[in-house]
Amino acid sequence: MDYKNSGYADEVNLYTTEPQTQNYRYTFNDDISESSSLGSVSSYNPNVVVYSETSGNNLYFGAEVSNVYGSNEQITTIQEEKAWGDNLAVSTLKNIEDYDISREILHWNEEFQKILDEEETPERHQKLSTIANDFVYCADIFGKIIISELHLPLENKTIKPLDLGGVAGGQKFRCQDIIFKFAADTEVTPGLWMYGGCNQADSFAQKSTNHELNGLNHVMDVYGMKGGLIRFPLMAIIDYRGYRLLALSQLPINKSTIVYGSCDGGKTVHSSVPEINKEMERIAGILNLRGHVVGLPKSFIYGPGDIEVHKGTDGRYYMLDFARMFPPEYPLIFNNKAGQKIGREIFYNMLRPELVKSYPQALSSDGFSGWQTSLFEDDLNRDITKATDYLHGKVIPNLVHNLNLTPEEDYSPAPHKAHEVVKNLNIIHHTGVNFRYLGVICRDIKVPCVKEILITEIIARVWKRITRSRLRKLMDITRRPSEDPYKLIIADIFKVLLDPTQPNQDRFWSESSPGNLKYIAMEIFPRCLNDEEKKPNIDLRKLIDIKLLVIRYIQMMNIRINLSTFNQFLHTPDSRPFVQIGVSDIDEVGSTIKYPYVIDFSCGSQFMKETRAIVDNPHKEIDILEADRSADDAKLKFSEAIIKLPSAFQIHLQFFRSLYFKSTVIKAPNEPFRILNVLLTLVSVSRAELQQTTDIQSLVGLYHLKLACSHLFFSDRPSIETFEKELDLAREAFENALSKDPTCIDDLIINSIPTKHVYPPNLLSIAPIDPHERLVEYKKRKLYELLTLIYLLERVESQSVLHTVFQRFISQIQQIDNFEISEEFASINADNSLLHSFFGRLKNLKILHLNPINMDHVISNHIANMSKLQYLYLTGVNFLPLANKSNTFFKSLLGNCKLVQLSINDCELDENTFKWCFEHLNSLVSFELVNCQLPDVVLLQISKNLSNIKKLVLKQSKEFTDSTICQLLINLKSRLEILNLNDCFNLTDKIVSVLIDNHPKLKYLSLALPLLSEESKSKLTASYKHIHLLFAKPKTISFSKSNSFSSFNNLTHQEYVLTYKSLRS
Repeated sequence: MDYKNSGYADEVNLYTTEPQTQNYRYTFNDDISESSSLGSVSSYNPNVVVYSETSGNNLYFGAEVSNVYGSNEQITTIQEEKAWGDNLAVSTLKNIEDYDISREILHWNEEFQKILDEEETPERHQKLSTIANDFVYCADIFGKIIISELHLPLENKTIKPLDLGGVAGGQKFRCQDIIFKFAADTEVTPGLWMYGGCNQADSFAQKSTNHELNGLNHVMDVYGMKGGLIRFPLMAIIDYRGYRLLALSQLPINKSTIVYGSCDGGKTVHSSVPEINKEMERIAGILNLRGHVVGLPKSFIYGPGDIEVHKGTDGRYYMLDFARMFPPEYPLIFNNKAGQKIGREIFYNMLRPELVKSYPQALSSDGFSGWQTSLFEDDLNRDITKATDYLHGKVIPNLVHNLNLTPEEDYSPAPHKAHEVVKNLNIIHHTGVNFRYLGVICRDIKVPCVKEILITEIIARVWKRITRSRLRKLMDITRRPSEDPYKLIIADIFKVLLDPTQPNQDRFWSESSPGNLKYIAMEIFPRCLNDEEKKPNIDLRKLIDIKLLVIRYIQMMNIRINLSTFNQFLHTPDSRPFVQIGVSDIDEVGSTIKYPYVIDFSCGSQFMKETRAIVDNPHKEIDILEADRSADDAKLKFSEAIIKLPSAFQIHLQFFRSLYFKSTVIKAPNEPFRILNVLLTLVSVSRAELQQTTDIQSLVGLYHLKLACSHLFFSDRPSIETFEKELDLAREAFENALSKDPTCIDDLIINSIPTKHVYPPNLLSIAPIDPHERLVEYKKRKLYELLTLIYLLERVESQSVLHTVFQRFISQIQQIDNFEISEEFASINADNSLLHSFFGRLKNLKILHLNPINMDHVISNHIANMSKLQYLYLTGVNFLPLANKSNTFFKSLLGNCKLVQLSINDCELDENTFKWCFEHLNSLVSFELVNCQLPDVVLLQISKNLSNIKKLVLKQSKEFTDSTICQLLINLKSRLEILNLNDCFNLTDKIVSVLIDNHPKLKYLSLALPLLSEESKSKLTASYKHIHLLFAKPKTISFSKSNSFSSFNNLTHQEYVLTYKSLRS
C-alpha cells in the first residue's frame, strides 16, 4: 500500500529523534513532540517505519558491518522499485502505450462503425477481428457473471439490472457499454405468453434469439461487411448453465429516434424517411421479402412489423430486432393432426433464409400473424403455405436423395467423423432445410456411413437439450453460482453414455416409452426413427458412434475434459470398455457463445493473409508446420462463418481457398485426396450461377490439377487414365475462368508450383542441415504439380489462353530442389519430350538440384542457356548420352553461367570434363566433389582457377594423393574457410603441416581420414583452437530451416544431435 499517497503521511508525523538501543530493545528519548505517532492513541500508526538510517547497523549489531559485496554491486531501494514496478523497460519490446490495443474502448459501436468505413485492406480485417473478438470476450465474461448471480439479492449483484420489475425476460443489464437481455418468455397479455401460449416456454424464446442473430447475419451480408446507409450493432449470444443472454453494443438511440418500423407493438408504424424506405425495399429485394401493410393506422413496410430503424444521435441509421426478419413456416403441413390449429410456433419456427431467397415468390415476414392488416392477407399467407409445401415436398426429398448418392465410406476415426457431420450440416442448411428436420432426413437415409453420423448428431442434440434443462433447473434450486454441482450433472450423463453396467441402461436405450431416450428423441426430432428402429429389441447404442457422440456433445456444451483422459477415451479399442469420464476429469463446464459471421470471416481472412505470407515469403523459406497451422486456423474460422451464413458466396470462396492451401501443406499422404474431393462436392452443391464464376472455376481447375498429380504420383495405385481425366476437367475449368479473367489465379498459383522466390543456401554453413521431411514432401508435391501442369500445356492448342497465363508464372520460377524422375513420371515421358519442355520453360533458374537423370543434348542446352544460374547440384547425373560426355555439358554451362556453387556427387567424370573451361571456375565460392574420381592433374588445374573459393569439399575418393592435396592447398593459400576431406582414403599425416602453414583463416575443418594419426590430430587441435575441428563424420542436424539457430558457435562435440521434435518440445 502506498502510505505516502494514502493520506497517512499527512496525519502521522514520523519519529524525529533517533531511537536508542539497550540490549537490542527499543528505548526512545523523552522529548518526543506531541504530534508524534506515540503522542496519543488516536494518532498511533503501527505501519510507519521507525528505523533511523543514521544509526546504521549499530541498531542491531552494535558496530558497523562491512559490506560483503563491492560498492558497484549495491542495489538501492529506487532500483528495486523499478525492477518490480510496471514501468520495467525492455529494449526489444514496444512500450505498452505504443500498441494499438492499449487504449481503452469507451464505445464499442463507434469503434466498430469507424472500422467498417475504412478501405478494404488486410489491416482492416485485423482491426475488425480484434474489436469483434474483444467484444465477444467481454460479453462472455460479464454475461457469465450476470447468469451466475441471477438468484442473488439485488444488493449482492455485481452488475445491477436496469429494469428491476418483471420476470427475467424483462431484465436488462448494462456493463462496459454492452446491453444484456435474458432470452426468456414474457407475457404479452395476462395469461398469454409470447412463445409458449398458455405456459411460459423459455426454450422457444431462446430459439427466437437464434433467429435474431440469423437475421442480423443475412442483413449484414447485404452490405458485405462494409459501412452503408443502415448500420448494425455488435451482437453475441451467451449460453451458460441453461440460460441464454443476448448482448448488444449500446447504440446512440432512444424511443424517439425511430424512423422505420414499430417499437410499440404496432400502435405506431414509422416510414417517414424516403431514403430509408427505398433502402429497406432494396434489402428486401435481395432477401426475397415481400412488402405488406402492417399496424393500425396502416403502413406499408418491408420486413417484419416490429423491425426498427433509428436515426442515431451520431447521424447514422441503425437497424434492430431481426428475430422475425424471415417468414414463419406454415405449421400444419408437418403437424397435420386432425383439429390442429396454428399456434405460437409462427414466432419461433421460421423458414431458412436460403429457402426464402431461392423461392420464386417473395414472401411476407409477418405471415399468419396479427401484424398483417392488408386486404390481401390471405394471399400473403397462401404464398408461405406453398413455400412450406415446397420445402417438405421437394427440397427435403431432393436433399435425402443426394445424401443417398454418397458412396459408402469408413469415416473413422471419430474426430474425422465429426468433420463429416459438420460438412453434412452445412449442406443441409445450404439447401434451405432447418435442423429441426434432421429426424425426417435421417429416417430415410440408406447409406450406412451417413446414417450413423446423422443419427449420432440427433442423439447429441437431444442430450444437449436434456443437459441445458437440467442445468437451468439445478440453478433455480441451488440459487448459487458454484461450479461443482454442474460438473456432477455432466458426470452423470457421461455415466449413462459410457457405462453399460448402470441400472436400467438397456431399457433406457431401447424402449420408446416416456422417460426413455427413443421417446425423448422423437419428441425433439419427430419422425427420426423408422418402424424398425422403434422396436424395443433395437438398442440405439448400436446405431450410433459413442465416441462421435461424446465429441459432439462436449463441442455443443463447451465442456473441457482433461486432455490425458480424453485421449485415452478416443484411443480405446472398440473391443474394450470405454474409458470413463468422471467428475475429476471435467475441468470446466464453460459457456457457449454465438456471434455474427463477420467475426469468424475477419479472423479467417487474417489467418489467410498470414498463410499467404508464410507460403510466399521472399525472405524466408516456408515453415511448413506454421503454414499448416495457419491454413488450419483459416479453414476453421471460415467453416464457422459458413455455419452462421451458409449462403454467403465470399465465405464459401475463402473457405474453398483455405482448403486448397491446406491440401498442399497437410501431413497425411492421402488427405489431399479427401480434402479435394470434399471441395468438389461442396462446389457441386453451390448455386449454379456461383459455380460458373471465374473465382470458383479457377479453383476447380486447380483442384483437378492437384487431383491429377495426386492420382499419378502419390497414389497407392497410380492411374494414367484417371490422371488424364482429371487434367481434361482442369483444362475445361481453366479455359472457362482464364478466358474471362486472366488474373483470377494470381493469388493461388503459388500453392501449386515452386515459388518465384529464391532462397540461396548459406555456403559457409559449418554444420550440415537436412530440411524437415515435411518440407521435402511439400517441395516434391509442387515439383510434380509443375510437371503435371507442363504436361497439360503440351496437350492444349497453341493459341489457348492457358499458355500465356501459366508460362508467365513458370518463367518466374527461380529455384528447383531435388528434381528426380519417378517410375510414374516415366509413363508420361516416353520420348523425353516432357523433360525437354520442362527445362526449356525454366529460363530464369538460379538454383537447380538435379538427381539421377540421363543428360541428353536438348536438356544440356536448356540448362546451359539458364544464364542466371548460380547454384548447381548434380547427383547421379549420367553424361554418357552426350557426344563428349561430361565435357559437352560443362563447357556450355560454365561458358554461359557465373556459378557460385558447384556440387557434383556420384557422377562419372574424366580428364576432359573441364577441358577448355577451367578459367570459368573463377566465380566459384564453393566447390564440392563427392564420390567422383578425377585425375590429379585435373584437380590441380581446377585449383589454379579457384580465385574466389572459400569452401572446398573433396569426399569419398580413393585417387587423391598426399602430393596432390598438398599442392592444391598451396595453390589455394589463405583462401579457404571451410575444408572437408572426409573419406579420402589415401591421405596421411603429410598434409597436416601444409594445411596449417597455408590456411590460417579456416573456420571449419573435417578430416575423417582413416590414416590420420593421433599425433597429427593433436597438432591440428593445438593450431586451430577456435574452430570446428572434426576427426569423425558429424551427425546430421535435422530440422526445418525456419527453426534453425542463427549460429552453431557452441556446436563442438561430434556426437551432438538435435531433432526437429526435440527443438519443438
